[in-house]
Amino acid sequence: MGTSIGTVLLVFKVYNRHSDVIKQLEKKGYMDRWGEMSNNKVHVLPGNTLWHNFKSTDAALLDLKNVCTTLNILIENAIAVNASDFTGI
Repeated sequence: MGTSIGTVLLVFKVYNRHSDVIKQLEKKGYMDRWGEMSNNKVHVLPGNTLWHNFKSTDAALLDLKNVCTTLNILIENAIAVNASDFTGI
């Protein structure tokens, strides 16, 4: 089980109201972008991906489940992974 606290990448697909799920997860501290200070660049993640800088993978999936239960939205699939190093184009 994923109980280590750190930076987590959450990728998911829901059957409807995707933007409502995103909004609720953002209220819980999830983000859809990150910046690289060394070159003043902001990276935006794909639309079905968020990250959090202080969560376990179990907690991230639980957050998604709770949000979707509250909004009565069915989760098609989801994965949460520890992500200690980010780079992007």
